[in-house]
Amino acid sequence: MNGIFKLAKVSAAICLVVLGASPVFAADMSKFAAELNRIEDRLAIEAAWARYPDAIDTADADAYAALFTQDGVMVCCGQTVRGREAIRQFIADFRNRSKFDQLPPEADGRRFSPVRHVVTSLNLQIDGNTAASESYWMEIMDNGKDKDGVGNLPSVLNMGRYEDQWVKQDGKWLIKKRVVVHGLGPGAARRATKPR
Repeated sequence: MNGIFKLAKVSAAICLVVLGASPVFAADMSKFAAELNRIEDRLAIEAAWARYPDAIDTADADAYAALFTQDGVMVCCGQTVRGREAIRQFIADFRNRSKFDQLPPEADGRRFSPVRHVVTSLNLQIDGNTAASESYWMEIMDNGKDKDGVGNLPSVLNMGRYEDQWVKQDGKWLIKKRVVVHGLGPGAARRATKPR
């Protein structure tokens, strides 16, 4: 996909040079190039946003932390974690507590928790080298297998939304701040009644 955008930008630049005598054409090509940049930025943010569920569901601390800026902030479950290294350690600790290394590996060697995150409904506003987004998340719980080895129906463990601030650094979109809002599901009810 990146190659297509580069080709389009080169083509637009050539057209600007060749047909640059026409101010109307040059203005149209400039708008075209700006629109290509906006689309490219959106796709890059969507790609980073889509890597998040895999990183959390495999408790890959390095992949998870790599989604954030060096001074990134994550607010989750009443905790504020500041800095990429602290975020990496937060996920590494989660991996250890959850005993990920004892889970059976998939064919590719990765280990997944019995919970899968589903992210959807990305609402994204880009403003130059910064962006803001909201999206929904849902945790689906694998409920194991019955006595015959047939998978039990999964269930919804929790739901909520992500409130994200993004920044483009060195051509790469990263999360500057993520607030995890727990909205629905039994987890939200427990948090509403338990002191933090």
